Amino acid sequence: MPAGQGMRFNGTAWQQRRVRPSIHRKVTLAWTAATGAETYRVKRSTISGGSYTVIASAVTGTNYVDSGVTPGVTYYYVVSAVNTAGESPNSNQAGARPK
Repeated sequence: MPAGQGMRFNGTAWQQRRVRPSIHRKVTLAWTAATGAETYRVKRSTISGGSYTVIASAVTGTNYVDSGVTPGVTYYYVVSAVNTAGESPNSNQAGARPK
């Protein structure tokens, strides 16, 4: 998947939406709200398809700014929706390389 895209949930499956790398050592992620979601978990890896680490849990909105990035390193993100029934599968992966 090309860098610069994010994810969104259409009720049955996550879809890409937007990831914006920044020159200010940040990556901004945004996604469409998942029906029934109470919060979201944002996960990151430096390996495509690799083992993801939760970098934010209990995110209540549909965007997140990752300010813990290193310029020139490509990061891969997935998001999952959480409610009292449990956690959804991960979204499609999105990648970004901050400058």
